Amino acid sequence: MRFIFDGSKLRPRTLFLVSLALSFAESVIGSEIRERAVLVVANGADRDSVRLARHYVRLRSLPEEHIILLNTSNKEQISWPEFITEVFNPLRAKLVEGKWIDAIASSLLDEHGRRRYAISGHGLRYLVVCRGIPLKIAHDRDRPADRHPAPQADSFGTNAASVDSELSLLAVDNHPLRGWLANPLFGKKVSNQFTEDLVVRVARIDGPTLQSAKALVSRAIEAERVGLLGRAYIDYSGRNPMGKKWLSRIETRVRELGFSVSTHRERPTFPAWARFDAPALYFGWYAANAQGPFAQSTQEFPPGAIAVHIHSFSANTLRSSSLGWCGPLVARGVTATLGNVFEPFMPFTHHLDQFFEALTEGRTLGDAAYYALPVLSWQTVLIGDPLYRPFPPLSDADFDLEQPLGFYGQYEVIRRLNRLKNRGQPDQALAEGKRGFKVNPGLALALELAYLHEELGDGDAAVNELLFADKLTTYSSDDWLVAKEIAEFLKAHGQKRAALKIYQNLIAVSEIPEAIKSFLLTSGAASAKRAGAWDLWMQWSRGSKLYH
Repeated sequence: MRFIFDGSKLRPRTLFLVSLALSFAESVIGSEIRERAVLVVANGADRDSVRLARHYVRLRSLPEEHIILLNTSNKEQISWPEFITEVFNPLRAKLVEGKWIDAIASSLLDEHGRRRYAISGHGLRYLVVCRGIPLKIAHDRDRPADRHPAPQADSFGTNAASVDSELSLLAVDNHPLRGWLANPLFGKKVSNQFTEDLVVRVARIDGPTLQSAKALVSRAIEAERVGLLGRAYIDYSGRNPMGKKWLSRIETRVRELGFSVSTHRERPTFPAWARFDAPALYFGWYAANAQGPFAQSTQEFPPGAIAVHIHSFSANTLRSSSLGWCGPLVARGVTATLGNVFEPFMPFTHHLDQFFEALTEGRTLGDAAYYALPVLSWQTVLIGDPLYRPFPPLSDADFDLEQPLGFYGQYEVIRRLNRLKNRGQPDQALAEGKRGFKVNPGLALALELAYLHEELGDGDAAVNELLFADKLTTYSSDDWLVAKEIAEFLKAHGQKRAALKIYQNLIAVSEIPEAIKSFLLTSGAASAKRAGAWDLWMQWSRGSKLYH
């Protein structure tokens, strides 16, 4: 993603409505905003698109009348004439007809072929666009020149855009196509009737397959039921100072919330053999296509996972499980992500620190995305259920240590443990962690307890927490590299044979991908050598070379 100037020093092209919104921003308080509805847009010519829309309204208990069907191409990229005649004009006409947009229609068309309206507001909370509705609009150098002033920088002269970003301006008449428009919701903690009437918040339920798109909704609802359970991963390997500042602020907040955090600072990105269990949160950069853990077919995300990889073309396609980032992330089970269909330039994509800040304050995904988005009519997309609220207001009392939550339950125990440690209560953290282990056991929690024992100066107790691990012969994919970390911990505390047994059990797992297996063989060979197990050392040394 190129970064060529400080966006704060630019004067973007603006509409009269944006300046009006800013002048009235404090004049109407948020409580006066009308009740707004969630509508779902699907492609009536695409059976799967209609199925997805019905799936959404059923799971979110919305009336089927809130589904709007368009007859459009299901190609991801369309031209401006196709967008205007098949998507924008018919959708706005249906919204006006259904009184979702307050407007009086005209018989006139603007210079781009859009039907003219006198618009006074809208009643939409979110517009949910389903797989089958086109994703992006190609640049058209033959478009009529906009009558409005062009951006100062030639780089913004493109009229290429994401479909969703253009649909955000359904309640604005005759906006120019070139460049971008300031988002009046950006950075606004208190909204008001006037600015709400200017912007339609758009989210997309989409992915490489119908099933992966459906899972965006069901996994959001599951996370709302049991909580966002897992760890956080932050990759600092990009070089832009703006992005590094975002990520640093996110890391600080993540640690305050009690999540265990793994960070990576070397280029290119997290390697395939990095510990990457239960990634509930991921923010990082910078690679063109999913790589490292994300490229492994065995990588899974817990329900509710939020993952964003900063890249200029991260959402250039959503139909692939290997190209770009958004499609692969959805394919691996991520519940929410952000992306760009074309080059957005760093200051004009979602500001991730503000996005995460808004989420942790209890905002929905749809509200957080628009709070963090500086411009509209540009390149960004929000993928996920806009109603998803990953961080409802909770206190420690809301978490019941006696409640079994399945495999990911151990991570909520860890989060509780970390919050107590943050308050300077390590002894209470240890006691509650051991109590939680009885109901929500797991290798990750056992390792955290061992580290806590070590911090408190009791190395023998730390070892005792982990000695059961060499008896395990079956593992989930989340456990592979946690078990490896346990082996190294035991080896460092003089338990060479126990460590070696863990490596033997791990290396015998046939499902482990080659990149991880090579790493385990190399590490296992070092353990075998230290333990004097020369046959295993020779066998694993040879085996690791086969994977290179």
